[in-house]
Amino acid sequence: MVRSLLLVLLTFGLTASALAQTVPQGQVSVLGLYQRFNEDTFHVSEFSAPIQATVRFNRSFSASLATSPAVVSGSDVESLSGLSDAQLSMSYRREVGLASLIVGLRSNLPSGRRELSIEEFQTAFLASQNYYNFRVPTLGQGFSVSPSLTWVMPLSETLALGLGASYQLKGAYNPLEEGLGEYDPGDEILVLAGLDVRINDVTSISLDATYTTYGTDTIGETQEFDAGDKITGTLQFRRYFGFDELRLLARFRTRGEGTLFLNAEEFGSAQTVPEQFDAIIRYRARLQQPLFITFTGHARIYGETETLAGPVIDSQTLFDLIITPQYRLSPGLGLQAVAGVTVGSLTGYQGGFGLTSYF
Repeated sequence: MVRSLLLVLLTFGLTASALAQTVPQGQVSVLGLYQRFNEDTFHVSEFSAPIQATVRFNRSFSASLATSPAVVSGSDVESLSGLSDAQLSMSYRREVGLASLIVGLRSNLPSGRRELSIEEFQTAFLASQNYYNFRVPTLGQGFSVSPSLTWVMPLSETLALGLGASYQLKGAYNPLEEGLGEYDPGDEILVLAGLDVRINDVTSISLDATYTTYGTDTIGETQEFDAGDKITGTLQFRRYFGFDELRLLARFRTRGEGTLFLNAEEFGSAQTVPEQFDAIIRYRARLQQPLFITFTGHARIYGETETLAGPVIDSQTLFDLIITPQYRLSPGLGLQAVAGVTVGSLTGYQGGFGLTSYF
């Protein structure tokens, strides 16, 4: 792993001379977003302000950095606030014959809040549930780094094949102020394969599948939990109508049962992470030169979540409708708003406003 990481860093280092000869282009964006979900008499909400900077140094090399302050509150829960970890990512693309080779590097920089109180930890656990779909599902974790390699090859004028792999090395951290000790999540290995089919100049279909396997989570030197492997399949249809764009996407994620250890012995297994199905329809329309509006319909279905003691979270079926207008004030400044509602197993709404600066 160390040798692989050094090779990735060396590859990025070799681009330094090329970067110095170009004028970087990019953007900085900030979005203030409020999300709230209601279930019977219970509610939970989050206000976040994601900040992201993206720089494209040349045709081959780009980098981005993102973080967000967030506040989570709700019925009978301790309020939790703070800054999330910073997410750094870089990618370098190189042509190799007819194919393209993309070297990536992603890292989680532990700048967010950790070592929470018991009450704050319970709030953090609640906010991290997939079906809430909060923009900031967690604040602070340990350092992690994930080098990746992707190879894309055209098989014909209308068909392209992509293959890739990544390894994520996760560092240990203390999630609680006291009582738990140092938690070290297991490392991840991901492999993927995808096909892109161009039907004509304005229509394409893509299909990809990923397989992810996880190492054992530990607390101190003790084995605690093995997460089940994950398989994800995605099918996407894209079509352009002049300046408008239509996307249809279907995705299914299945997770194996997680295994809990007690005194280094296997204690039992359960579906601790639910299976998930997503169906998304998105239409981006240009009403006039500086104004675009994106309409998104999103159906989300989550399977039952279990513990060794039996079912704890029922299956969830949710439908989101989101409208996102974007207005370009000038070549260097854009405005964006977000408004959406959620219905189904629970109800919710979201709203936000943001700015993007281009350079």
